[in-house]
Amino acid sequence: MNSHLLKQHTEYTKNHIKDTFINLYEKNGLEKLTVSEICKSCNISRPVFYNYFNDKYDLLEDIESELLDNIQQLNAKMPETPFSNNETTIPKWRETARYISDHRNYIRPLICTPGDPLFVHKWNKLIRTDMLKRLQFEKLPAARQNIIAYAMASATIGLYEYWLQYEPDLSSDKIAEIGSQLLWSSIYKFKKTVD
Repeated sequence: MNSHLLKQHTEYTKNHIKDTFINLYEKNGLEKLTVSEICKSCNISRPVFYNYFNDKYDLLEDIESELLDNIQQLNAKMPETPFSNNETTIPKWRETARYISDHRNYIRPLICTPGDPLFVHKWNKLIRTDMLKRLQFEKLPAARQNIIAYAMASATIGLYEYWLQYEPDLSSDKIAEIGSQLLWSSIYKFKKTVD
């Protein structure tokens, strides 16, 4: 097999294992899920599974790391500018919401049921870090910036969780608009309490 075909086969097999795993994870949770069950559902042998992953925890970590890395790359593309008005924040939300929509089958089980608190914690931290970079341009004391960043990170993930679990037919553009409004109104209200 030439190297190009081998690479395609490797990617296909790894993605097939991930797709199968996330479907089983959503139905059964992680603790009840076994490598044998994953292999049987994928129609692969255990040695093939272990060629790609050490165990089910390594597989879950691989999925979560890829999702968070991609979200972080989306955030990094946005210029570090103030949230001076709602129009500057909508494009950022829109890109992230589209990514979440495109990867909903992976993200929904991680933030809804059964959920993975560690994934939510890592994502929350990523959002807070990104938000603090932009909040430094606002005329707010550092303590207020931290409050907004913590509250908005939790609210953001809560918004995505609600969307994926209860209103999956809402467009990613609508979610971007809601998230942007939520953020902008929070900053505006905090500014008024400081002034």
